[in-house]
Amino acid sequence: MLLSRHRRPAAHRLTRGASRGVLGRLAAGVAAAVGATVVAATFAPAPPAAAQEAWFQPGSTWTGDFGDPTVVRVGGTYYAYASPVGGRVLPVLSSTDLKNWTVRGRYSTGGGVPGRGNWTAGIPAEILNSPQSDWAKFDNNDALVRHVSWGQRNDQGGWINRDYWAPGVFNIGSTWFAYSPVRVAPSRFCLTVASAPSPQGPFRDISGNGPIQCEDPNVDPGGSIDPMPYRDPATGKNYLLWKASGKINSHPSAIKSVELGNNGFPLPGARVTTLLTTERNSAWEGNTIENPSMVNFRGTTYLFYSGNLSDPLDGAGRSNYASGYAWCPNGPTAPCQRLQSTPLLSSSGSAQGPGGSSGFVDAGGNLKMAYATFRLGENVGGWVPHPRRMSIASLVQSADLRLRVDGAAPAAANPIASKWNSLGGAGGVLGNPTTPVLDTPRRPGSYQHFQGGSVYFSSVTGAHVVKGLIRDRWAAWGWENSSLGFPLNDEIRLRSGAYSLFQDGSIYWSPATGAHVVKGLVRDKWAAQGWENGYLGYPTTDEIKLPGGAFSHFQGGSVYWSPATGTHAVRGAIRSAWAQQGWETGRLGYPTSDEYDSRGGKRTDFQGGSIFWSPGTGTVVTYR
Repeated sequence: MLLSRHRRPAAHRLTRGASRGVLGRLAAGVAAAVGATVVAATFAPAPPAAAQEAWFQPGSTWTGDFGDPTVVRVGGTYYAYASPVGGRVLPVLSSTDLKNWTVRGRYSTGGGVPGRGNWTAGIPAEILNSPQSDWAKFDNNDALVRHVSWGQRNDQGGWINRDYWAPGVFNIGSTWFAYSPVRVAPSRFCLTVASAPSPQGPFRDISGNGPIQCEDPNVDPGGSIDPMPYRDPATGKNYLLWKASGKINSHPSAIKSVELGNNGFPLPGARVTTLLTTERNSAWEGNTIENPSMVNFRGTTYLFYSGNLSDPLDGAGRSNYASGYAWCPNGPTAPCQRLQSTPLLSSSGSAQGPGGSSGFVDAGGNLKMAYATFRLGENVGGWVPHPRRMSIASLVQSADLRLRVDGAAPAAANPIASKWNSLGGAGGVLGNPTTPVLDTPRRPGSYQHFQGGSVYFSSVTGAHVVKGLIRDRWAAWGWENSSLGFPLNDEIRLRSGAYSLFQDGSIYWSPATGAHVVKGLVRDKWAAQGWENGYLGYPTTDEIKLPGGAFSHFQGGSVYWSPATGTHAVRGAIRSAWAQQGWETGRLGYPTSDEYDSRGGKRTDFQGGSIFWSPGTGTVVTYR
């Protein structure tokens, strides 16, 4: 959330300062933003004159300062809210096309004007009882009419007496709730909530005698700012997101969430979840992240946020403030994950510091992001310093669920997307993606899950499909982090089963045996016997480690290995007799030969003797 300064007549002046101080920076220095993207603005340019910045004229078309914008849709109408501007604590605009925005009209419904007619009809009592002139009361279209009773007092004319920052608005049933940060100390904010019968107000504070949420001052001295409500479509539950300020030389800022009750307040005792923490090594995030906004688009939940220092960098007004996003597979109930190391939107040309962003879905089902930018040269002083104008970006979701601004160059096709497309895309065996493309956590590579399986990629092995029970068995072993490593081929169907090869082993499946791991010299011996088509058939166990070796059981026998004896197959009555002797831990020890013909029967040699079988004698154990 950026700071703004608004020049107005004394009765309407609202000053928020020129620097965010502790809340805007957690350490000295500014990191340069990288990966600048196209700023896709659909908001009309503001006129050069500063007259419109002077006050929030009811019913006028607004193209001026509107920082930290939040957009909500009700049917075909959009409502936009912003940080205080034009003498209004909670300014509201409305639009039906996301291009032309109209300032909220007057409350007065009597048809008169001050000095003539019933001009007071419809105006909230809080406005009528305020120490303003009649004309100021008549023109007052602030959506927030009852302010907090707590916090640091800062009288600014006859209407505003507290410092508010970036709001977040939504409805629970027929009641609308507006959440805002309120200054409680020079460098500390806490959160409040107001309710209203409609998205345009009038909102009245319902917090009572204190904040509804505030970070522990010993942990996060700057408190809490940038509240944003969210309804999780997966559960129907409501949540509040906000920025926790962090603490210099201790821990960075973070974005948190908590479940809300139907009264708009955090549920008593509800668990607070940290969704995202400032990435210290991120060039574009700098030293802080803020302005959270969550949206579910086509079944995928995204967290939008802003990062870096909001102040201008130089005399020209350049800014490293930028907007990014993360993927939240569990919505607001578990940590989110970044999908790229560069911002979604950063300064470009005359549009500087795109931030205070919030995502929403328009009436056509398209993903949009509202944000505010400075104009190069305007945010360094003058009659109207620091104007932030709202823009609406259209976002494109790629097949790997990553986002880009419409008009920005698409990312180069990745091997996973190429594999998915080669198999028919969403209409193929894999179906739609259920996760974005993600980096594998330890070994270098990437992966993406789909409805019908997964694709794993490494530069050594390429991109390959793993699915079904074979994937489940690989997952049980630890995915690519296990001794199996990455897959070497797509799953291959067999006459009576299927298999996948991995860097250090194979997984074979059949309806009769399930999916099992075969690897190393045990697999080599099985291969020499004809794989699943040989007398051993499919594996019935994974390879099992022993104190002095390893083994795998198969439908038609077993393969045992030890460093001293090598790898040998044992089967039939001879294996049964060996089992009765205690397998490799018995007197016979490990096998030293495969089964071979002997005196009209079969024989297998062991470290401690042999087992002979014939139809006439049955099994005969001989010890050395």
